[in-house]
Amino acid sequence: MTPLIWTCVYGGDDYFNILRISLESLVKYGSYKRSICIFSDRDQQKTLQYVPIELWSWVIVLPFPKEANLSARYECASHLPKDYDVYLYVDTDIIYDASIWPMLYDIKNSKKLCFTSEKHFYPDLQKKIGELRNTSTYNSEWFGLGIALQDGTLDDCYVPIINSGVIGSNDLNELVTVCCDIKAMLKRIDPNYIKEFGDQPVTNYVIIRYGCETNITRYIHFTTSSPPELHVRKGIGLRGMVHFLWAGSLKYAEMDLYLSNLARIFPEAPGS
Repeated sequence: MTPLIWTCVYGGDDYFNILRISLESLVKYGSYKRSICIFSDRDQQKTLQYVPIELWSWVIVLPFPKEANLSARYECASHLPKDYDVYLYVDTDIIYDASIWPMLYDIKNSKKLCFTSEKHFYPDLQKKIGELRNTSTYNSEWFGLGIALQDGTLDDCYVPIINSGVIGSNDLNELVTVCCDIKAMLKRIDPNYIKEFGDQPVTNYVIIRYGCETNITRYIHFTTSSPPELHVRKGIGLRGMVHFLWAGSLKYAEMDLYLSNLARIFPEAPGS
């Protein structure tokens, strides 16, 4: 298997520091010292300042799209290097707390694109779209229910409730095709809607048509704050990824706290 993990980063030092601690955890606890592609608005030398030295020989730094917006990752997909058999996109606000390799093998053996799902948090949305016609809520818009209802042809389908922060593929052509469709639709949607809900509703809508696998959800924990130390010591966490998607302005602090706790609890990490 020849995997490539890729991500996007732009803006101030705060965002690059989040990238730094994410990659530090990828090396130490994710047991990954292989190919990384970073789409950055800084040149290679300045970007490498935030990359663990163990990854320097594996890192490819490519230019971030000039227009920094929510379609950036979908634009970047078209510029990914070829000759890899697994592509894993990850947001930078993720701490890796266990080996990434089981997830990579699941992606390698999947028949469709792989996403993580937030279904656990939204049991009321796990019905056919037609059955949800009169129950659309603010929360459901994060997963594109309103767009799917307006379509009118998807009543017998289900909203996948996927989180667009992790995307796995073993077929670059399929990944690029889906990303181009998402990017094109993002341009057609009301900008105020996108400003409010981001790219995720459109991604969910497009994926209804393509289908996806959510088997890699078992490797991720969605959170606002660092998991309690007791849970970590008892092995309740340690799935592979902890995604701090709800942490807001405290994101860096909570990620740093979790990484520090891991280092204290497990000083001899597998990848160290």
